[in-house]
Amino acid sequence: MQCGWRQRDTNNCPLHKLPTPFHYSTLMPNQVSQFRSSPLQIRALALLVLLSFSPLIGCKTSISDANLTRVGASDVLARVQRDDGKSLLLIDTRPQEVYEEAHLPGAIRMGLAQVSSTTRDPRLSRFRTLVVYAQNPGSATAVAVAKRLLTAGYDNVQLFDGGVDAWKAAGLPTEGGRITLRADKAGR
Repeated sequence: MQCGWRQRDTNNCPLHKLPTPFHYSTLMPNQVSQFRSSPLQIRALALLVLLSFSPLIGCKTSISDANLTRVGASDVLARVQRDDGKSLLLIDTRPQEVYEEAHLPGAIRMGLAQVSSTTRDPRLSRFRTLVVYAQNPGSATAVAVAKRLLTAGYDNVQLFDGGVDAWKAAGLPTEGGRITLRADKAGR
């Protein structure tokens, strides 16, 4: 095959040796000069183009502590009092035994293992605000659960930093107590 640019044989043409998406032999010699680049430059340009489209093809940014909205006991109490049962869900991230002893009114227990960072839980999706808490401000589990919920796409996730300790210190009521079945109820 003949090349239309300075070479008769395409095997000796420097432009035909480059991996390109189109054939250079259709260009005029003055147009070809603007396309001269090394294979390394072409690969670098392709990588740059690919990376510029990465936000559009599903790469997610990571969630950090800066993404968390933190609320205090008075904010949570006000929301609980205003709640119509559809707008607020309190999520206790402590172990089951501790949750059963005492938790915030209306809270559900959900540990890190029950929260997916890739799919949304239909039980959680019906609430406008999710407030995540644990025992105290030092709880890494509450922070991790809140971050997973944000990563899964929940918009209004808040972290109640003080947790149960701050709630009790404010003199606010809790629910719970060990549930034991009496013999007469168990037999029914």
